[in-house]
Amino acid sequence: MKKNPTSENVSKVIANFEKVLPKATRQDHLKMLTPHVNCMGHECGTIHCHGGWYAVATCDSSKPLDFRSGIIKMSEDLGFDIDGDFFTRTEFIEDWAKYNPEIWGNNNGTYMFSNRLAFESEDRPGGAYSLNDIISHWKEVRDRLITIERGDITKSLAVLPVNETPDLAHKPQVV
Repeated sequence: MKKNPTSENVSKVIANFEKVLPKATRQDHLKMLTPHVNCMGHECGTIHCHGGWYAVATCDSSKPLDFRSGIIKMSEDLGFDIDGDFFTRTEFIEDWAKYNPEIWGNNNGTYMFSNRLAFESEDRPGGAYSLNDIISHWKEVRDRLITIERGDITKSLAVLPVNETPDLAHKPQVV
């Protein structure tokens, strides 16, 4: 349905999250329903959501920010050429994850800005509890995209979600 971001685009998102990791000092620094970023001028050691942490990483924090600023910037960094407001961009990114669960890694991608289960995996059965968990998930997405970009079907089979199995009855053509 939607054009995939490239592994390079996702690497940029990962790098941006990694540069704010030192600011995520509170044990409870990730709350998916926290909309404000710097309403009191504090961005270090505070609580943000997925979009909020991206806003801290990429936007001018001298101005009032909320998670929407991060989502807008993330849509640009992922290479999604989208005209429209925050709602259009959010829906586009969430729909991309929803319709590409083999790349996103689960069927919960549509909740990436509202629920930690969007980042659920075999290694993270409860989803994202920290910014490190979000970074780990984006790294898995990048690795799946690399596999797709290289066209290596055997590696892509290795990243099927836990509850899916390959169709072994289908025999690929040997050229």
